[in-house]
Amino acid sequence: MFSKASWLERIHHNGGKPIYADVPKEAAPRRPPRRREVVPAAASPAAASLVPPPPTPAAPISAPTLAGDLDALLAKAKAYRPLAQLVLAKIKSVRPGAAFMARESSIAIGDPGVFAALGISGKELRLHLALGDHPFDDVIKKGQAGGGLGKSETLSHMLVLTDARQVDPRFVDLVALAKANG
Repeated sequence: MFSKASWLERIHHNGGKPIYADVPKEAAPRRPPRRREVVPAAASPAAASLVPPPPTPAAPISAPTLAGDLDALLAKAKAYRPLAQLVLAKIKSVRPGAAFMARESSIAIGDPGVFAALGISGKELRLHLALGDHPFDDVIKKGQAGGGLGKSETLSHMLVLTDARQVDPRFVDLVALAKANG
């Protein structure tokens, strides 16, 4: 019931239009396909050929469709999962060479060096960006130590994302400005 109420609230705050009405169909977040039940290999020799190989944990995923560790990490976003998928799709449209790498509670984003990290939680999303000397304001906050990467690494700026309307032209400009650390 809560998810439907949240969905209706977001449509209401979007002027009565569905949240992704202005997003091209290819860029709109999609619900992941249902997982097939895997039959143990010992049960049937034919079933062994149906079992997919395990995903490689450290391999970057550069396609906008997410799988494996990245998909499990997005599940932690709970109601913000569609927003996280929209953010990643928008970043991919601005920077086609960007690769997404799952970390413990964030997604490191680079092309090839890390220029951003999307912190995932059930309360909000935090997009940490390497913007150098770009000024801070009410929307663009000072980055926190660790910035979604590691305790010794810092991305200079942070956006707290809670609504699809925040993925706007200014968001696109900031993603385009971000420079890789190191």
